Amino acid sequence: MKLKKIASLMLAGIMAVSMLAACGEGTGNNNGGANSEPTAPTSTTTTDLYSKLDKDNQKNISPLADTDLDSALAAAVDRIGTIPVAYGYALSDDLVTVKTNGIDGDILSGVGVDMGEMGGKIYNSLLDAAKILSDKLEPVNPVLNPDAIVRQLQAHPKGDASAVAFFMINGTTGIDSALNEVAEELDTIVASLPLDSDENGKNYMYKYTLSASVDSKTIDLLGTMTANYIAVKIDRTTVQR
Repeated sequence: MKLKKIASLMLAGIMAVSMLAACGEGTGNNNGGANSEPTAPTSTTTTDLYSKLDKDNQKNISPLADTDLDSALAAAVDRIGTIPVAYGYALSDDLVTVKTNGIDGDILSGVGVDMGEMGGKIYNSLLDAAKILSDKLEPVNPVLNPDAIVRQLQAHPKGDASAVAFFMINGTTGIDSALNEVAEELDTIVASLPLDSDENGKNYMYKYTLSASVDSKTIDLLGTMTANYIAVKIDRTTVQR
Protein backbone atom coordinates (compact mmCIF):
# COMPACT_ATOMS: atom_id res chain seq x y z
CA MET A 1 0.00 0.00 0.00
CA LYS A 2 2.88 2.37 0.80
CA LEU A 3 4.41 1.85 -2.64
CA LYS A 4 1.02 2.37 -4.23
CA LYS A 5 0.63 5.67 -2.35
CA ILE A 6 4.08 6.82 -3.44
CA ALA A 7 3.28 5.95 -7.07
CA SER A 8 -0.01 7.80 -6.79
CA LEU A 9 1.60 10.97 -5.46
CA MET A 10 4.43 10.76 -7.99
CA LEU A 11 2.06 10.37 -10.92
CA ALA A 12 -0.19 13.19 -9.72
CA GLY A 13 2.81 15.52 -9.37
CA ILE A 14 4.24 14.58 -12.74
CA MET A 15 0.92 15.11 -14.46
CA ALA A 16 0.47 18.55 -12.86
CA VAL A 17 3.87 19.69 -14.10
CA SER A 18 3.53 18.01 -17.49
CA MET A 19 0.24 19.81 -18.13
CA LEU A 20 2.12 23.09 -17.86
CA ALA A 21 5.05 21.85 -19.93
CA ALA A 22 2.76 20.50 -22.63
CA CYS A 23 0.81 23.72 -23.27
CA GLY A 24 0.34 23.99 -27.01
CA GLU A 25 1.49 20.42 -27.45
CA GLY A 26 -1.87 18.88 -28.30
CA THR A 27 -2.09 15.15 -27.83
CA GLY A 28 1.01 13.95 -29.46
CA ASN A 29 3.78 16.08 -30.93
CA ASN A 30 7.23 16.13 -29.41
CA ASN A 31 7.31 19.52 -27.72
CA GLY A 32 7.53 20.23 -23.98
CA GLY A 33 11.13 19.15 -23.55
CA ALA A 34 10.81 15.79 -25.26
CA ASN A 35 13.93 14.44 -26.91
CA SER A 36 13.37 14.31 -30.68
CA GLU A 37 16.13 11.75 -31.20
CA PRO A 38 14.92 8.44 -29.71
CA THR A 39 17.40 5.69 -28.97
CA ALA A 40 17.93 3.37 -31.92
CA PRO A 41 16.76 -0.23 -31.43
CA THR A 42 19.31 -3.02 -31.21
CA SER A 43 19.50 -5.73 -33.85
CA THR A 44 19.09 -8.42 -31.20
CA THR A 45 15.67 -7.36 -29.92
CA THR A 46 13.80 -9.92 -32.01
CA THR A 47 16.01 -12.86 -31.07
CA ASP A 48 16.04 -11.78 -27.42
CA LEU A 49 12.23 -11.75 -27.30
CA TYR A 50 11.99 -15.03 -29.19
CA SER A 51 14.34 -16.72 -26.71
CA LYS A 52 11.98 -15.80 -23.87
CA LEU A 53 8.96 -17.55 -25.39
CA ASP A 54 7.90 -20.95 -24.13
CA LYS A 55 9.93 -23.67 -25.87
CA ASP A 56 6.80 -25.26 -27.33
CA ASN A 57 5.73 -21.92 -28.81
CA GLN A 58 9.15 -21.42 -30.38
CA LYS A 59 8.39 -24.43 -32.58
CA ASN A 60 5.46 -22.59 -34.17
CA ILE A 61 7.11 -19.26 -34.96
CA SER A 62 10.50 -18.03 -36.16
CA PRO A 63 12.39 -14.81 -35.32
CA LEU A 64 12.95 -12.36 -38.18
CA ALA A 65 14.58 -8.95 -37.73
CA ASP A 66 12.59 -6.26 -39.54
CA THR A 67 14.19 -2.89 -40.32
CA ASP A 68 10.83 -1.59 -41.54
CA LEU A 69 9.42 -2.22 -38.06
CA ASP A 70 12.39 -0.38 -36.54
CA SER A 71 11.78 2.63 -38.79
CA ALA A 72 8.04 2.60 -38.18
CA LEU A 73 8.47 2.49 -34.41
CA ALA A 74 10.99 5.34 -34.53
CA ALA A 75 8.46 7.47 -36.44
CA ALA A 76 5.72 6.55 -33.98
CA VAL A 77 7.82 7.32 -30.90
CA ASP A 78 8.87 10.65 -32.39
CA ARG A 79 5.18 11.61 -32.38
CA ILE A 80 4.62 10.84 -28.69
CA GLY A 81 4.42 13.92 -26.50
CA THR A 82 5.56 14.88 -23.02
CA ILE A 83 2.56 13.67 -21.04
CA PRO A 84 2.64 10.02 -22.20
CA VAL A 85 6.40 9.87 -21.59
CA ALA A 86 5.92 11.16 -18.04
CA TYR A 87 3.09 8.69 -17.55
CA GLY A 88 5.21 5.79 -18.77
CA TYR A 89 8.03 6.85 -16.48
CA ALA A 90 5.76 7.11 -13.42
CA LEU A 91 4.50 3.55 -13.68
CA SER A 92 7.72 1.90 -12.60
CA ASP A 93 8.09 -1.58 -14.10
CA ASP A 94 4.42 -2.07 -15.07
CA LEU A 95 4.03 -2.93 -18.74
CA VAL A 96 1.34 -0.80 -20.40
CA THR A 97 -0.55 -2.39 -23.26
CA VAL A 98 -2.09 0.15 -25.63
CA LYS A 99 -5.56 -1.12 -26.54
CA THR A 100 -8.26 0.04 -28.91
CA ASN A 101 -10.66 0.46 -25.98
CA GLY A 102 -8.23 2.46 -23.85
CA ILE A 103 -5.08 2.06 -21.82
CA ASP A 104 -5.11 -0.99 -19.56
CA GLY A 105 -7.58 -0.12 -16.79
CA ASP A 106 -5.66 -2.09 -14.19
CA ILE A 107 -2.67 0.15 -14.76
CA LEU A 108 -4.67 3.35 -14.27
CA SER A 109 -6.47 2.14 -11.14
CA GLY A 110 -3.29 0.57 -9.80
CA VAL A 111 -1.86 3.95 -8.83
CA GLY A 112 -5.15 5.30 -7.49
CA VAL A 113 -5.30 8.40 -9.67
CA ASP A 114 -8.38 9.68 -11.47
CA MET A 115 -6.83 10.59 -14.81
CA GLY A 116 -9.91 12.23 -16.32
CA GLU A 117 -9.02 14.45 -19.28
CA MET A 118 -5.34 13.65 -18.74
CA GLY A 119 -6.03 9.97 -19.34
CA GLY A 120 -7.64 10.93 -22.63
CA LYS A 121 -4.58 12.93 -23.65
CA ILE A 122 -2.29 10.03 -22.83
CA TYR A 123 -4.39 7.51 -24.69
CA ASN A 124 -4.95 9.71 -27.74
CA SER A 125 -1.22 10.34 -28.05
CA LEU A 126 -0.40 6.64 -27.82
CA LEU A 127 -3.23 5.76 -30.21
CA ASP A 128 -1.91 8.35 -32.65
CA ALA A 129 1.55 6.79 -32.40
CA ALA A 130 0.13 3.31 -32.95
CA LYS A 131 -1.70 4.49 -36.06
CA ILE A 132 1.55 5.94 -37.40
CA LEU A 133 3.20 2.61 -36.66
CA SER A 134 0.48 0.85 -38.63
CA ASP A 135 0.52 3.31 -41.53
CA LYS A 136 4.27 2.86 -41.94
CA LEU A 137 3.77 -0.90 -42.12
CA GLU A 138 0.82 -1.06 -44.51
CA PRO A 139 -1.16 -3.24 -45.02
CA VAL A 140 -0.69 -4.20 -41.36
CA ASN A 141 -3.67 -3.32 -39.17
CA PRO A 142 -3.04 -1.69 -35.77
CA VAL A 143 -4.04 -4.50 -33.44
CA LEU A 144 -3.69 -2.52 -30.24
CA ASN A 145 -5.12 -5.26 -28.07
CA PRO A 146 -2.60 -8.11 -28.41
CA ASP A 147 -5.37 -10.62 -27.72
CA ALA A 148 -6.92 -9.53 -31.02
CA ILE A 149 -3.88 -10.59 -33.03
CA VAL A 150 -5.25 -14.11 -33.41
CA ARG A 151 -8.63 -12.79 -34.55
CA GLN A 152 -6.95 -10.43 -37.01
CA LEU A 153 -4.98 -13.25 -38.61
CA GLN A 154 -7.98 -15.57 -38.63
CA ALA A 155 -10.03 -12.93 -40.44
CA HIS A 156 -7.85 -13.48 -43.51
CA PRO A 157 -7.47 -17.27 -43.71
CA LYS A 158 -6.60 -17.55 -47.41
CA GLY A 159 -3.66 -15.19 -47.77
CA ASP A 160 -0.64 -13.75 -46.04
CA ALA A 161 -1.43 -11.57 -43.03
CA SER A 162 0.27 -9.42 -40.41
CA ALA A 163 -0.60 -7.85 -37.08
CA VAL A 164 1.22 -5.54 -34.68
CA ALA A 165 1.00 -4.83 -30.95
CA PHE A 166 2.28 -1.81 -29.03
CA PHE A 167 3.61 -1.56 -25.44
CA MET A 168 5.08 1.07 -23.12
CA ILE A 169 7.19 0.75 -19.95
CA ASN A 170 9.39 2.86 -17.67
CA GLY A 171 12.75 3.59 -19.29
CA THR A 172 14.67 2.62 -16.16
CA THR A 173 13.32 -0.92 -16.43
CA GLY A 174 15.92 -3.06 -18.13
CA ILE A 175 15.02 -4.04 -21.68
CA ASP A 176 15.56 -7.67 -20.75
CA SER A 177 12.95 -7.42 -17.98
CA ALA A 178 10.56 -5.57 -20.28
CA LEU A 179 10.88 -8.26 -22.94
CA ASN A 180 10.14 -10.88 -20.28
CA GLU A 181 6.80 -9.18 -19.66
CA VAL A 182 6.05 -8.94 -23.38
CA ALA A 183 6.93 -12.62 -23.83
CA GLU A 184 4.37 -13.54 -21.18
CA GLU A 185 1.71 -11.72 -23.22
CA LEU A 186 2.85 -13.34 -26.45
CA ASP A 187 3.00 -16.91 -25.17
CA THR A 188 -0.78 -17.12 -24.96
CA ILE A 189 -1.11 -15.53 -28.39
CA VAL A 190 1.42 -17.75 -30.16
CA ALA A 191 -0.07 -20.86 -28.58
CA SER A 192 -3.43 -19.88 -30.11
CA LEU A 193 -2.18 -19.39 -33.66
CA PRO A 194 -3.54 -22.11 -35.98
CA LEU A 195 -1.03 -23.99 -38.11
CA ASP A 196 -3.59 -24.81 -40.80
CA SER A 197 -7.25 -24.39 -41.72
CA ASP A 198 -9.84 -25.70 -44.16
CA GLU A 199 -11.75 -23.13 -46.22
CA ASN A 200 -14.31 -24.18 -48.84
CA GLY A 201 -12.74 -27.59 -49.26
CA LYS A 202 -9.20 -26.24 -49.52
CA ASN A 203 -6.48 -26.68 -46.93
CA TYR A 204 -4.12 -23.84 -46.00
CA MET A 205 -0.84 -24.22 -44.10
CA TYR A 206 0.52 -21.33 -42.05
CA LYS A 207 4.04 -20.31 -41.09
CA TYR A 208 4.69 -17.44 -38.68
CA THR A 209 7.54 -15.04 -38.05
CA LEU A 210 8.03 -12.75 -35.07
CA SER A 211 9.67 -9.32 -35.24
CA ALA A 212 10.25 -6.91 -32.37
CA SER A 213 11.67 -3.44 -31.93
CA VAL A 214 12.41 -1.25 -28.90
CA ASP A 215 12.73 2.53 -28.90
CA SER A 216 12.74 5.17 -26.19
CA LYS A 217 12.02 8.82 -25.56
CA THR A 218 13.43 11.11 -22.87
CA ILE A 219 12.04 14.35 -21.46
CA ASP A 220 13.39 16.87 -18.97
CA LEU A 221 10.56 17.29 -16.47
CA LEU A 222 11.20 17.17 -12.71
CA GLY A 223 14.48 15.64 -13.80
CA THR A 224 15.23 13.27 -16.65
CA MET A 225 12.43 10.83 -17.48
CA THR A 226 12.53 8.08 -20.09
CA ALA A 227 9.87 5.71 -21.37
CA ASN A 228 10.54 2.68 -23.55
CA TYR A 229 8.21 1.62 -26.36
CA ILE A 230 8.05 -1.89 -27.78
CA ALA A 231 6.46 -2.93 -31.07
CA VAL A 232 5.85 -6.59 -31.89
CA LYS A 233 4.79 -7.81 -35.32
CA ILE A 234 3.60 -11.27 -36.29
CA ASP A 235 3.63 -12.13 -40.00
CA ARG A 236 1.90 -15.16 -41.43
CA THR A 237 2.79 -16.81 -44.72
CA THR A 238 0.03 -18.95 -46.21
CA VAL A 239 0.45 -21.93 -48.52
CA GLN A 240 -2.49 -23.75 -50.10
CA ARG A 241 -2.16 -27.53 -50.18
